[in-house]
Amino acid sequence: MKRISVFIIFLFSTSISFAQHETEHSSHDHDSHAKHNNHLALFVGNTSQHDFEQNAFTIGLDYMYFFPKSEHWGISAFGEIIYAHHTELLFGTPLMYKINNWWMRAGPGIELAKDEHNDIEYYFLGRIGTGYDFHLNKITLSPSVDFDGMRKHPAVVLGLNIGFGF
Repeated sequence: MKRISVFIIFLFSTSISFAQHETEHSSHDHDSHAKHNNHLALFVGNTSQHDFEQNAFTIGLDYMYFFPKSEHWGISAFGEIIYAHHTELLFGTPLMYKINNWWMRAGPGIELAKDEHNDIEYYFLGRIGTGYDFHLNKITLSPSVDFDGMRKHPAVVLGLNIGFGF
């Protein structure tokens, strides 16, 4: 699990190093990217539970839609697979708020997990999180952190969204 944590730290530090590159873009290039109301991304990260003692590789998809008449508000949908001692699926539809390249989200979701009898159980999930978009031509790199209230044990999800606007 230490390898996953090192990988996530590497992804964060790599994406942050692109900040200098982003500020060198012309305002025209930045404005053309900002006009996209839709954004689709692959999420790669790590889910930690029990005070970071249990870590699990996490992969998923994030979709963000920003309302055309609002500069800041939108809605998103996410689906994630957590590869823990048993595989868990998460789905949710948080509301979004964006200021420049910073975004925040909060909302409900569902966790699907197998119990000790191999039956699928459904649990309510609450997610709150934030991230920052780095625009590299048509690609967006977004390091993010989310806090999930799920079952008995809250989780922290750290990762990188790699996507594009359309």
